[in-house]
Amino acid sequence: MKFHNINEDVVISKVDEIFEFIQKQGNPEHFCFSEQCRLDTICYVLNRVEPHYIVSSSGVARFGLDTTERRQLKIDVTALVYDAIKKVTQNTRSFPMAYLGPALEDSPVFNIPTILGKFLNGVNFAPMVDAKLELRLDGKLTPMIDERWQNPYKLVSDNPGIFSFWPSPVPTEALGIRQVFKFVISAEKEGFETVHHFFEAEAMSEAQRHSAFSMDRSISLYDLYMFPVGGEDDFQV
Repeated sequence: MKFHNINEDVVISKVDEIFEFIQKQGNPEHFCFSEQCRLDTICYVLNRVEPHYIVSSSGVARFGLDTTERRQLKIDVTALVYDAIKKVTQNTRSFPMAYLGPALEDSPVFNIPTILGKFLNGVNFAPMVDAKLELRLDGKLTPMIDERWQNPYKLVSDNPGIFSFWPSPVPTEALGIRQVFKFVISAEKEGFETVHHFFEAEAMSEAQRHSAFSMDRSISLYDLYMFPVGGEDDFQV
């Protein structure tokens, strides 16, 4: 057998078990149980659980023993799942996606790269939290590829300072056309100067839209900074 992170199985099983349990209780807190929320919950937990790789059937057998380590893992995963359900639901409610990309027919498109970056405090270089970001193209809020990608985007404590946008493909009339798209990211936070960062993304028209994320098709912006209103001299670190 190939190597496998067996903790993935533990997490997925526990998420499905807890989802089923809460739904049987009538879901009194109205948590989100869509397939996308389920996947987001699984990713949240897996990013916080150390992987446990196995390469043989004997590894499966050893892991299956009811050891203290395995019991503790189940306890930790359970707590993380409940935490993830609350955060995923809150995030879903906080960012209703009103700017979905247009439905595309069988026509060539410009697949815009994913846009990644980080905002830092310009005085103490700490990652920014609770700042609102907007990505605009030609003065308009840029539609995202689907509801999993938010625009506006809010920097949160779980992923401090880091932002990501994946614009929806732009339809065009022919294949093989190269075009430069001029974007601006605006960042706002109470007590800080508003930032407008201008940059360009180049794309070649293709026959089909990309549907799977890939780091090979992304733009990583250099670190961006926000400064307190009134200047550095008035800010206490």
